[in-house]
Amino acid sequence: MELGLKGTKALVTGGTRGVGRGIVLALARAGADVITCYRQESDAVGSLERELKEIGGDHHLVRADLAEPEEIASLLGECTTRFGRLDTVVNNAGAISHIPYGDLPLDEWQRVINTNLTATHLVIQHALPLLGEGSSVISIGSKVAEVGIPMRAHYTASKAALVGLTRSLAKELALPGQPAVPVRHRCDHPRRRGDLLMPADTAFRVMLRMQIKPGMDADFERVWKEIGDSVTSHPANLGQWLSRSAEEEGIYYIVSDWVDEPRFREFETSDRHLEHRQKLHPYRSGGSMTTMQVVAYLTGSANGVSHEEWERAR
Repeated sequence: MELGLKGTKALVTGGTRGVGRGIVLALARAGADVITCYRQESDAVGSLERELKEIGGDHHLVRADLAEPEEIASLLGECTTRFGRLDTVVNNAGAISHIPYGDLPLDEWQRVINTNLTATHLVIQHALPLLGEGSSVISIGSKVAEVGIPMRAHYTASKAALVGLTRSLAKELALPGQPAVPVRHRCDHPRRRGDLLMPADTAFRVMLRMQIKPGMDADFERVWKEIGDSVTSHPANLGQWLSRSAEEEGIYYIVSDWVDEPRFREFETSDRHLEHRQKLHPYRSGGSMTTMQVVAYLTGSANGVSHEEWERAR
């Protein structure tokens, strides 16, 4: 599929793992030259460098801790030196932790806010001189900004603020005398936050059907949420969902999306996955697993419009 990105210059923050990595690779395969950043050395950095070398193009990985303003300035300095302009900026880097609100220390609050919100502000601000007509800024948000989630008040606050920042910039940068730069917020539903750049068939989906022992539903849900990071922290995981059947008592469905099947299979045979299963095992009395390839995704239009207004608008 031709995306019209050949020869464009892009910056993607936090691009060595997960969806950020998928965005970097999709941009590179579409012909864009990409700079991405990482906080610390890891196997993911080296493997991404090799993949980008195989694809070809002018790509660079830069070490930068986006919680530090001077490192953000240095990162954008690299963009200026190497590219001279930016056509696309994707604010993907983020931080998260799971801490009861009463125990949340100030330094952890500041770390998450600085990484998820302040860093985005500084990246966009430093990027403005490099953005021209037709450039785009995309910031990766989260559904939690709308619904909230226990033990992640600091993360939720950062993502809700990101929505406000993005909406304000979208209006301000459309004013006369400002660079005509579309600024967008993308929710971090794995397909929605990738639909601009990732082909629909890149997601490998795993669906588990689980029968929970009578009287253990609440404990199962609590433990699943507490240990979910052992899945979602994997660099190839795009997100997972827990749903309770509205028709069958004690039946739950777990849906998990992955960059591709080989990387899911790596996770499936890992010690961390075994530990994850062992923690859930006491609550289940049976279950099954189905795998599938996502072939298409259509973004919905949920808003405050009534059904009657929607009908009249046809």
